[in-house]
Amino acid sequence: MPLNTLYKGRRRLRVLIILCLLLPGLLFVARVKPGPVYWVDLYWTVLLERGWVDPGSDRFPWTVAVDWSPDGAALVTAGYYPDVLQWDPRSGELIRRLRGHRTWVQEVIYSPDGRHIASVDWDGVIIVWQASSGRIVHRLEADKDLFTVSFQPSGNRLAAGSYLGRVTVFDLETGSVVARFTSNPGGTLFLSYAPDGGRLAVAGEDASIHLLDASSFKPLFTLKGHTAGITSLSFTADGSKLLSCGDDGTARLWDGRERLLQRTWATGARWVNFCTLLPGGEQFLTGDTNGEVRLWSTGSPAPGRVLLRHDDWVQCVRATRDGTRFASVGKAGQIKIYDLAGEKLLRTLEVAPHVR
Repeated sequence: MPLNTLYKGRRRLRVLIILCLLLPGLLFVARVKPGPVYWVDLYWTVLLERGWVDPGSDRFPWTVAVDWSPDGAALVTAGYYPDVLQWDPRSGELIRRLRGHRTWVQEVIYSPDGRHIASVDWDGVIIVWQASSGRIVHRLEADKDLFTVSFQPSGNRLAAGSYLGRVTVFDLETGSVVARFTSNPGGTLFLSYAPDGGRLAVAGEDASIHLLDASSFKPLFTLKGHTAGITSLSFTADGSKLLSCGDDGTARLWDGRERLLQRTWATGARWVNFCTLLPGGEQFLTGDTNGEVRLWSTGSPAPGRVLLRHDDWVQCVRATRDGTRFASVGKAGQIKIYDLAGEKLLRTLEVAPHVR
């Protein structure tokens, strides 16, 4: 066989092999159309699975979620490591390590009555824990790539959303699936029940907030205005207003009943990873990719005031139920606890020593 024919044959074979390897990924991208949040998480997923980074080392304590117990006596955090960590915020001591996930955890929250903790991981596993003991109450399965979870205020149901753009709702008495439906094309990034439990707000990469009836799951209306994925939602206590923020670098306040956009704030950050309204609904907090936690007034267009800075991105910031303190966490693996009344940093906790 002539050498040039042999060479051409081998070259065609190489091209064919490369196309076969690339085709599934190209089809996936065409179907999902992932946005910036997805690519950040996909990047770290590849690094973790191939062993190129050690999530237990002090170089990789990326923490993405934090929540307070209703009485403010405990904190729970989670991130790109399998364990969920429960803390005493006053002493800074680790209360317990909740073990049950096999991969990293994207979100963790307390139930409204404080009896349970729910966490979701990238493999599609939802674990409901007994908060007082760390015992696993339910181990539930939904779509892979879970991003978000929310307890219905009655505590009887739990909703979880995935980057596949679907929501799964569970009955917590039986652990059975109540409903499963498509919510946000391109990915569901955050969901939240209204305080009265009658509505479920779902937001994601389609830059829209979808309000659904929490019993029938029928669409009520859609709020549009963001120009990129929405990463966080927060209702006022009476459910009349809804705060959102996202990858367009803005925070927006909506009238949740009149379906109107009331105000938009440009934060100066590339992405706003989290926003939360304080009790009363007159102020809110944001955490962003500039590493800043800012305090804003819902009644003013003025820029928010920087309360503290992290060494890297702020991924989540949540206040106590009485609004006197907040905790923020981020890419650098720090937990910062701040006194809002006294306007001072109370404590900084380091995650890295506890996830080795």
